[in-house]
Amino acid sequence: MCNNDKPVILILDDDTLILEEISKVITDEGWVPKTFSTGQSALDYFEEKPVACAVIDLGLPDIDGLDVLKRMKASRPLVPVLVLTGEGYLIENAIEATRLGALNFLDKPVSNIPLTQHIHNALELSRLQLRNADLQSLSLESLGVIGRCEVMQRVLFLVERYVDLAHPVLITGETGTGKSLLAGAIHSLSERREKPFYTIDCSQLTEELFVSEVFGHLRGAYTGAQKDKPGKAEMAAGGTLFLDEVQDLSLPNQARLRRFIETRLFERLGDTREREVDTRIILASNQDLRQLVEEKKFQKDLYMRMETFAIDLPPLSERLEDIPRIADHMLKRECQLYDYPFSGFTQQATYYLQSLSYPGNLRSLRGLIQRTVALAEYSLEKQQIDERDIHLAWSLQNAPAQVNGELETDYNLRLEGFKREIIVEALRKHEFNMTRAAEYLGLALDNLSKKVKRLGIDVQQLKGEVLRKAMDSE
Repeated sequence: MCNNDKPVILILDDDTLILEEISKVITDEGWVPKTFSTGQSALDYFEEKPVACAVIDLGLPDIDGLDVLKRMKASRPLVPVLVLTGEGYLIENAIEATRLGALNFLDKPVSNIPLTQHIHNALELSRLQLRNADLQSLSLESLGVIGRCEVMQRVLFLVERYVDLAHPVLITGETGTGKSLLAGAIHSLSERREKPFYTIDCSQLTEELFVSEVFGHLRGAYTGAQKDKPGKAEMAAGGTLFLDEVQDLSLPNQARLRRFIETRLFERLGDTREREVDTRIILASNQDLRQLVEEKKFQKDLYMRMETFAIDLPPLSERLEDIPRIADHMLKRECQLYDYPFSGFTQQATYYLQSLSYPGNLRSLRGLIQRTVALAEYSLEKQQIDERDIHLAWSLQNAPAQVNGELETDYNLRLEGFKREIIVEALRKHEFNMTRAAEYLGLALDNLSKKVKRLGIDVQQLKGEVLRKAMDSE
C-alpha cells in the first residue's frame, strides 16, 4: 500500500493535463502519484504493486472504465476507488459504478481541496476496513480465550468495549483463570497490536527492582547498574505493559504507578528528569483489592483508577459447559507442538472432563490434557482420546499410590511407539513404497526416511515378513 511509508495513489485518465494537475496535488500532499493513460497499463500496475487508493476516469481509449473498476474491485476489494466524471457522463454509468464498488464521484475539473479531502477519507476508510478484516481473522477464541457460557459472555462483552480504550484495565480472578492470556488477547485485538507487549510479575520484584524494571535506571543508580537502561513502560511505547500480581506492590510503588497512570510521566531510578510515554497499562490480581484497601495494604486512589474498567474472570467450576471447547483447543495445540496425531475427544471423554475438579482452573485442565496426550495409546482404530485415557492421567496426578506400574512408563517411549506403528501401517498400506507412504502421511520423503531410521524400522525385514505370510497363506 505504501512506498517508503507514503501512500501510493494510482491516477488513470487519458487527458495528460488532468494527470499532471492531479499528480501535483497528490505530490504536494506528501503522497506518491502513479499516472496511467490506458486502462490496461493501470490494471497491470494495480494487480502487482501496492496501491492505497485509485482515482480513475471512465472514458478510456482501450478499455471501458467500468470494466477497469470491476477488475480492480475483484482483484483487491479493500482498495478504495474514486471515479472521475466529466461532461456527458450518463447517470446509468454512475449507478453501475456504485454497484461495482466505486467509493465516490469527483467532477471535472477537480479542485484541489475536495480532491485531497476525498482521498483522505478513502484512506481512512481503507485503514478501518483492513483492521476489521484483521480482527475477523483474529478472534478471542483463536487466541485461546474461549467462552460460550453466560458468565464468560459478560467477560467477552467487556473485552469488546474496552479493547481500544487508552485507560488501564484491571483483570481479577483466581489463580489459573487465564488473566495473562486475556491481557495478551486484549493487546492483540487492539489498535496497539503492532507495538510491543511486555509483562512484569510484580510478586517477583523488590521495591527497587520494580522501579528499575518498569521505569528504568541510570548508570550507578544501584549496585550492579553498569549502564543506563530504559524500563518496560518506555520500551512498550505505543503498546501495552501488563503488570501481573499487582497486589504485591509496596505502597511507595503503588504511588509511583498511580502517578504514571494519571499523567504518563515517570522518572528513571537515579534520575530527576521527567519523561512521558504513551503506554497502555493492564493490571491483574488474584486477590480482593477492595479488601486490601480496607486493610490499608493497597492504595485507595490507585484502586479507584483501576476499578473503572475491571474484568472479573470466573473460576472453571462456574463454566463447566466451556470445558469441552477449551480442552479441544488445548489438545490441538499440544498435538501441533509435539506432533501427536489425536483428532479429538470422544463424547464420553468430554463428559468425564466436566465431572472432574480443577483447583488450579485452566492450569489444572491444561496439565491434565498434557498428561493424557502423553500417556494415551494411539492406533489407526483409536484416534480419539477416550475417558479411560483421561482417567489414567488424572489418577497419575491425584492418586499416585494407586497407579499401576505400567502408567509410569516413560512418556517419550510411548509416544515413539505409536509414531512407529503409524509409519509401519502406512508402509504396509503402500507396499513399502517410501514416496507414496510419505505423501499419505503428509511428510517430505527425506523427513520420513529420517523417522524410519531413528525409530529403528527395518523396511526390508517388514517386506520379508509380509512376503512369508503371503506364501504361507497359499
